[in-house]
Amino acid sequence: MKSSLLLLLCLGAGACDSPATKIGFACKKDGDCNVAGQTCVLSICTHGCAGQFGAQGCPIGYNCTSGGSATAPLTCNKIPFAVDPMTGDAVLFGVSCVAGDATCMGTSDTNGAPQCRKGENPIMPGTALATDPGAYCTGSCTSDADCPYFMFCNTDFDMVQKCMFRKQCGPCTYNDNCNKGDATSSSYACVATTDGKDHYCTHTCAVQNDCPGAAQSISYLACRGGNDAQGNAGSFCIHKRGMCVGTGEICDPCRTKADCAKSGTSCISNDQTGEQMCSKACANDAACAGPNNATCDDTNIPSAANPSGNSIGICTGDDSAHNNPGLFTCNL
Repeated sequence: MKSSLLLLLCLGAGACDSPATKIGFACKKDGDCNVAGQTCVLSICTHGCAGQFGAQGCPIGYNCTSGGSATAPLTCNKIPFAVDPMTGDAVLFGVSCVAGDATCMGTSDTNGAPQCRKGENPIMPGTALATDPGAYCTGSCTSDADCPYFMFCNTDFDMVQKCMFRKQCGPCTYNDNCNKGDATSSSYACVATTDGKDHYCTHTCAVQNDCPGAAQSISYLACRGGNDAQGNAGSFCIHKRGMCVGTGEICDPCRTKADCAKSGTSCISNDQTGEQMCSKACANDAACAGPNNATCDDTNIPSAANPSGNSIGICTGDDSAHNNPGLFTCNL
């Protein structure tokens, strides 16, 4: 009799309805999530997303990632790093550390290897610049899920795996992946490679001079019409090679040293334009021989070992007559 009365009370007042599960509620199966559209991913109730922000975005404390595997649908998944509870900004990752390494050590993040990441010295590959106005705090990772949406887990030039800014040519899935990490522009998009097998971050543009390096006539990017990864039409700075990682030959585009294994070179960056290419120090054109017609170009970059800066050669895309000395690019 008591159970019958309880059933009637529940049906009459609705007081015994199961509470709606909020995102992040623990689950074992989709049926544990009683909000329309939610599914159980990585043991929490969550929903699909099309980017980090907007109506189809994620709340603070969650990243829009492919939960469980690289081919899984995009869902809002819990983050393993500390953020400001009001703004959602990471307290460690991406914070400027121009003032020094100590900036990264005193945060509330529990990452086991907080560090100040500086760019690679193009004259001494494998070593960091002594000072870098773009230096930022980061930490160790094993996958992109360990990093904020605007970073990816990458093996750096020092062969240490860490969260790094996606920046120009960084890998991406949606436009929001690309909206931090490069002070040269505030407008980014995620676009497909020419073969459609990958996507990379790039600037939007109206004219060629909107693309990095164009003002110096050494841009490796061309302003062209197309669609971003989310189907929006526009004009974007498209890599002249059609992709941001090549086959590993000298003067092929790259993101990491591992991308240059075929030629045994390093992935060298031009910090002024953002171009990254497989290259190495050289003494003559023969040292740069390969399918991309690279030559041994004087970079005119001073260093502690060579203050004059006019006797160090690096393989670049200069023509055989060396008409463009000092233009640190593979895409003239």
